[in-house]
Amino acid sequence: MSRIRYPKTISLLMLLFAIYWSFSSLIPSENHFQTDSPTAYSLDKALVHLKEITKEPHFVGTSEHKIVQDYIVSQLQGLGFTVQVEKAIGINEKWRSAVKTENILVRIKGTDSGKALLLMSHYDSSPHSSRGASDDGVGVVTILETLRVFKANKKQPKNDIIIFINDAEETGLNGADAFVRSHPWAKDIGLVINFEARGSGGPSYLLMETNGGNSKLLKAYAQANPKYTVGNSLMYSIYKMLPNDTDLTVFREQADIEGLNFAFIDDYYDYHTYQDSYENVDHNSMAHQATYLLPLLDYFADADLNNLKDTTDYVFVNLPLIDLLYYPFSWVFPMWILTFVVFLFLLLVAMRKQIITTKEVVQSFKPFLSSLGLSAGFTFLGWKALLLIYPNYNEISHGFTYNGHLYQLFFVFVTLAIVLKMYGKFALKISKASLLVAPLFIWLLLNAFLAIKLQGGGFFIIPVVLSLGVFAILIYSRRNIDHNIFWVALLGVPTILIFAPLIKMFPIGLGLKVLFIASILIVFVVSLFSPIFTTFKSKKLLKRLFILIAIILFFTAHFTATFNENRKRPNSINFVYEKDLNKSFWFTYDKLLDTYTKQVLKPEDPKGDLGIVLANKHRDNVQQYAETEDRQVRPATVLKVKDTIIGSDREVTFHIIQQRKLNGLILVSNKDLKLKSLKVQGISFNKKADGFVMKTDENSQNILTYFITDKDEMLDVSFSFNKNENPDINLYEISYDLLQDRRFKLKERTVSMMPKPFVTNDAVIVKRKLDL
Repeated sequence: MSRIRYPKTISLLMLLFAIYWSFSSLIPSENHFQTDSPTAYSLDKALVHLKEITKEPHFVGTSEHKIVQDYIVSQLQGLGFTVQVEKAIGINEKWRSAVKTENILVRIKGTDSGKALLLMSHYDSSPHSSRGASDDGVGVVTILETLRVFKANKKQPKNDIIIFINDAEETGLNGADAFVRSHPWAKDIGLVINFEARGSGGPSYLLMETNGGNSKLLKAYAQANPKYTVGNSLMYSIYKMLPNDTDLTVFREQADIEGLNFAFIDDYYDYHTYQDSYENVDHNSMAHQATYLLPLLDYFADADLNNLKDTTDYVFVNLPLIDLLYYPFSWVFPMWILTFVVFLFLLLVAMRKQIITTKEVVQSFKPFLSSLGLSAGFTFLGWKALLLIYPNYNEISHGFTYNGHLYQLFFVFVTLAIVLKMYGKFALKISKASLLVAPLFIWLLLNAFLAIKLQGGGFFIIPVVLSLGVFAILIYSRRNIDHNIFWVALLGVPTILIFAPLIKMFPIGLGLKVLFIASILIVFVVSLFSPIFTTFKSKKLLKRLFILIAIILFFTAHFTATFNENRKRPNSINFVYEKDLNKSFWFTYDKLLDTYTKQVLKPEDPKGDLGIVLANKHRDNVQQYAETEDRQVRPATVLKVKDTIIGSDREVTFHIIQQRKLNGLILVSNKDLKLKSLKVQGISFNKKADGFVMKTDENSQNILTYFITDKDEMLDVSFSFNKNENPDINLYEISYDLLQDRRFKLKERTVSMMPKPFVTNDAVIVKRKLDL
């Protein structure tokens, strides 16, 4: 084989290109759908819809919600479809919520009588300030524009296609529950395709939700051949461990219907905020959703949807050119055994040839473990320090700051500098083959854990297999290291293509608090390339360059650490009338007061939760409160219409009647309470095998959150418990009209502020004991 000229330069350029390619190949450009053809998908047409339905927040019960519903219905009717609006109560036993939902439904008849395909997105926005552009306006308009194209091409599907633009997802997946629980079409569905978002940008990730194995569904998906698949089996394994659900979860859990979720999750700081707007949506992310739906609709409109269930699970991961690499879970452990045997064999051969010594094996762990410990430690403590230096970051409940991507890059370059320093210090006197012993061994340990506990991460064996190839080259090749470097880089390209996006995704998906996981992954990956970078004569220069870049990134983040019109400060004020005490209070969830909250609170006001218990996603507590004068807020009328004892059980029924326009009613237990039944508006929550619906405790004190959609709506709620119980239950009556109510005379937020998401906000609240 001829000698490769400039192997170090070519190798470095190859790896840099691989990093670039790993990100550029994930997502299409918005130009992908720039067309004037009436039979082709047009992003511009989808954007027209998006602008129209995201003018204002439109959560359940608002006039804007009805406006958005009417717009979607009119667009579907304009395409010639017969539209049905299903009105039904939806409940969520896990979230303990209920609401009257209004789902938008269309059914396109197919030529066969098999199972139907359901396309789904939700049209409500999050209470109370999100405009819902990404979550889930993009999903809605992607379906609308795809239906226009489907209609324009005059294709007759084999399968019925059900369009389900559902309601009340944000209140607890209630629209999906109402449909699955009560609509006759639910029993006809063979597959659900759901579009979601948890931020306003980035690639859209594939998540499969199945009750059994994913193999048949995955193979069918591969046959449909979407061109920009992003996702892997580890993501769903982790997703199932987190307290996150989508509408698709309702179909899977309650009706044993499986499906495909697609969601983009970057720019997380916009999620559920006023900044989830038309202006902030990434058009590339919109295009990505369409590149999924168009081929999937084309394929599954005619596919056999009766035969997608299986018990076999597959590992899968996206790769450029290949698109999806997949193989059975059953291969994971045998592959690990095989790679471990090959590793031991190569190590013994190298030691027999005296290419590697026992001392060098021990030495190889020093740069790897020191890089790992210092990088993870610096990143973990560094982020903690940043929260102390910039306390305003704590006001961002999402856990991902506006300048979070700068911090991601900052810690990347610090980690790279640490790796260069440690390998420069400990690895100069050992062979290049020896450098791979420690990382290969640790990678194998990681894969052993994954093979036993988290088989969805089985693709982590790929870098090990490729690096064993590098290990073999370094052991068997008689050429000098400069020649071998090229092959080390070439075999390492797939590792970069898989793991560079994964390193970025972890802090985006789980918050900047897990930046240290990204640093650990960087060390794992970079250590596999140690035979390359340890040959560079300019290691010190490169290390200094990384430090310089890190410093620039840190100061850039510093100068973007403040809030402004484009990076709004989230804040909160609520008014509560404690009826039993006949006292009124202001309170906030903010740790730091600003000009908005200082209208009613002072730094010296009492700290604490005031006994306010209102569940929220991040379990944020009330931080500060101040007593204020009475504002004559009218409490609801609470009527106990039934109180009976049958055997050992006591059953109580209340009617709660609005005396002012409310948005929600919440029942909270102040101590542990076992309920044996719960019925809302005549609908029963299912009983569990152990004889009660739910157990309230310090982790979940909510008995019920009921969202009100009509000014004349009354809540009929009944529940039963052991007659010897002595329940202590509070009722919270909530309306989001604090700023509109002239009695409170609050000044509006400045343009650099917005309502804090995930917590009750801008609310007038009446709190009282339920008379039991």
